[in-house]
Amino acid sequence: MKKSIVTALTGLIAILSGCGEQEAQTEPEVKIVEVEILADEKGEVNETMPIEAKVTYGDELVEDAEVTFELINGEKKERIAAKGEEKGIYHIDKTFTEEGTYEVIAHTNAKSMHTMPKMHIQVGDKVTVNAENEEMNHEEMDMEESSHEH
Repeated sequence: MKKSIVTALTGLIAILSGCGEQEAQTEPEVKIVEVEILADEKGEVNETMPIEAKVTYGDELVEDAEVTFELINGEKKERIAAKGEEKGIYHIDKTFTEEGTYEVIAHTNAKSMHTMPKMHIQVGDKVTVNAENEEMNHEEMDMEESSHEH
């Protein structure tokens, strides 16, 4: 009887210590593609500006990404494919010919993932709103108007 209790306790200790070892093992780190747009936030008409995207996967720079910059100024849209200049950096030079607030989207495909970070570049003094933002602003205004109490 004592032998069976000792055997059972020994087995239980072995099982529990095995579970502890499994919990101590670290789970693999989940990596995602991250893109940082590198550009000035202000520019002048007819000035050529560099616009870059720094693409990383975890801590690694990505050398084989596909990056296309989309530039939106009001109703006007333009897409420009970026070139890999150095490891993890994708580059275009853009000469802005009109004043306005340009939305810059870096459409990026890497490691079977797609990401689209955005930023704005103000060219000159004229502020423009693209159609998507204008629709959102109207919806927000409608919601505010309907929530007022009189």
